Amino acid sequence: MIGIRIIVISIFLLITSLFIVQAMYSVTVGQDFIQQSVGQSSLLLAEDMAKFIESGVYIKINDLTDYSKTDIVQKALLESNREFGKFEDIQGYIDLQESTWTSTPDEIITPFMQSLISNDLAEDIRKNFVEKINPKTSQSVFAELFLTNEYGANVAQSGKTTDYRQDDEDWWQKAKANGISISKTEYDESTKTDVISIGIKITDEDGNFVGVLKAALSVRSIIREAEISTQYEDTTQVNIVTEDGHLVYSTKAFRFNENISDQSFFTKLQSGPQQGFFVNDKKFKKELVVYTRPSNLEVLGEQDWIVVIKHDIGEVGILSGMLALRENIIITSAIIVVIALGIGIIFSRDISNPIIKLTYLAKEIGKENFDAEITIKGRGEITELIKNMKDMGTKLKKAKIQKEEFISMITHELKTPLTPIIGFCQALGNPEILGTLTPKQKDAVEIISKNANRLQSIIGDLLDSHRLDFHKIKFNFNEVNVVELINSVINNYEKEIESKKIQVTVDAKSPILLTTDKQRVEQVLTNILVNSIDFVATDTGKIFVKAKLQKDNVLFTIQDNGTGIPPEEIDRVFDSFSQIDTALTRKHGGAGLGLAICKALVTKLGGKIWVESQLGKGATFYFTIAQQPEQMDKSK
Repeated sequence: MIGIRIIVISIFLLITSLFIVQAMYSVTVGQDFIQQSVGQSSLLLAEDMAKFIESGVYIKINDLTDYSKTDIVQKALLESNREFGKFEDIQGYIDLQESTWTSTPDEIITPFMQSLISNDLAEDIRKNFVEKINPKTSQSVFAELFLTNEYGANVAQSGKTTDYRQDDEDWWQKAKANGISISKTEYDESTKTDVISIGIKITDEDGNFVGVLKAALSVRSIIREAEISTQYEDTTQVNIVTEDGHLVYSTKAFRFNENISDQSFFTKLQSGPQQGFFVNDKKFKKELVVYTRPSNLEVLGEQDWIVVIKHDIGEVGILSGMLALRENIIITSAIIVVIALGIGIIFSRDISNPIIKLTYLAKEIGKENFDAEITIKGRGEITELIKNMKDMGTKLKKAKIQKEEFISMITHELKTPLTPIIGFCQALGNPEILGTLTPKQKDAVEIISKNANRLQSIIGDLLDSHRLDFHKIKFNFNEVNVVELINSVINNYEKEIESKKIQVTVDAKSPILLTTDKQRVEQVLTNILVNSIDFVATDTGKIFVKAKLQKDNVLFTIQDNGTGIPPEEIDRVFDSFSQIDTALTRKHGGAGLGLAICKALVTKLGGKIWVESQLGKGATFYFTIAQQPEQMDKSK
């Protein structure tokens, strides 16, 4: 009797132990899932902040460029250049003034310096830039701004600078040679603050070089503006650090350029991939660290910045509840084992059933079945865990709906102003509507129209990607003549093909007929063909298009002799927002959604898509389309 009792209790203890392990596993799965969710959403937040900063800098660059063309700037620089041109020894004069300037103590402003600080142009740049307060941040974006003539001598300045002569400075020479120079973040001695220095080449209306404008953008103000524009929780800490571990900005109190490379999280971050997230164990707490290196952005890529977002796990809502619950389960499990020795198998069913239901709920939530329902009687830790899991599912469902609504809203808001822009561009291009434009005006309208159409295309890609994600895209099936479709797509880009003198060869024998969605197949063909046109060289470019009828599908082949794709990039070329990050490809722009949409559409139409490429020897894209709708995989 005693032996049987011991065996029964032992079996129950074993089963209880297994259930406890399973409960811990379920909690861990739930915790990991939430951690992944928080990490991914924070990664998007970090990317948004980087883009806001980049956009903020470029808005200021455009403002400066526009200002350099104003009458007051042009008049002052041309007059200064004429005056300097009268000197017999221009460099001797500049060297003399430079010597006097640099030897003058910081606290003293000479009459000559005052003349450059208080002239009309200096007053204007202070009024429009340095003293102008950003209403979002209550701070001035520009810490300093001054202009030099073509000889590198200061003409007007917002305040005292450390030098009078600038043509020996690297930023001045780069701006003159390239049109613009952007420095790394530095501490500016003149303004006593951390800045990004922007140099803008100034030319007259005939394109002749007349001087350089330099503006010191306040790093704190630019980042603060992006911080305000980016919504995040109060418990979230946003940091911007350099690759060598120096702190540029933090939402907490910080010291500029402070070395934080010895902090535990930075070692993991430094050795990590381009972006990601991990849990960092600190002495008394854990923190979720999310980071991204915005090297794909032009300005921030030059800064070697890393955007870092930290969450104290004890303050991340449901995640902190999961951690507390996990600790409670560990304690409760030990008690259950002790109680099991006396109670035996009486409560085995009461313990096993809730755990099984919990496992089911965790898996259903993992499959995005947020409406999964389970019922359980009683109260206790398992019940509380299930309640938390249900709350988590409700929140994730809400977040998914909000994401859908946000994408719909933002694409609508972007498309609304584009319609009149494109319409007016077309009207301006028609002399019968708004009159004849000058060649310069015509070029400007063409640039506006080209970029508006490009933005409209990106918005279309974003909408298609959104519809595919939420399985809302509709297909219209009709009989399609493949040869006619290929020729139609090529004819649409005849102008671009002729301008680059590309040799296009088509190998498709009629008749090849498909019952499919013509518009979507055309979209796939167009996307790949445009990529080939972009990446082949002028005069020597070759594109080969082939269609071949197979057993139950049609195989399309688009081959070019362009730049090709690096081997390490091939696996991610069909990923959303993926672009080959080289100087050759960045100039082509785009949102990185085109090939991802192609893959999704081809899959929906019962086919598959792949690419073969050698760097420097071109790329060959293949895709198949099911010949009949019934051959499509309805599960995809």
